[in-house]
Amino acid sequence: MAVAGIEVRVFKEQDIPALLEIERECFPPDLAYDRAVFEELSTMSNGVILVAEVGGRVVGYAAGVVEGSYGHVVSIAVAPSWQGRGIGSLLLEKLEEKLRGLGAACFVLEVAVDNERAIRLYTKRGYRVARVLKGYYGGRDGFLMVKGCLYLNE
Repeated sequence: MAVAGIEVRVFKEQDIPALLEIERECFPPDLAYDRAVFEELSTMSNGVILVAEVGGRVVGYAAGVVEGSYGHVVSIAVAPSWQGRGIGSLLLEKLEEKLRGLGAACFVLEVAVDNERAIRLYTKRGYRVARVLKGYYGGRDGFLMVKGCLYLNE
């Protein structure tokens, strides 16, 4: 999938301030990632962080890790002013490619049950709800969604 004017590239340490701003815009304070999370993910040999740029400005990111044969999609976020343009889908596609290259045979992710926009994106990209995760998001329920993981009730 190509989105005009969007470049997806591997994260650099100088991207952290932009990612923190996107976190503040997209997630409640108790769920937003801090600098330490991005620093840790960026140093893991089984981890990947990709950023989406428009004209040199970071407008979104996707992060994931390979855990055994699973590609765990840790987080995807797109700045609100850039949502609805296919950037999230492009980031997910590129993240899956990178995680496959690190040995992932299938993919898993967690999403809040009320995050309808994200659930639509994941469903369009082939993910299915495997189970409800009670209280996963600080008292709010989440879904475990899977793609290609037949042994996780897909």
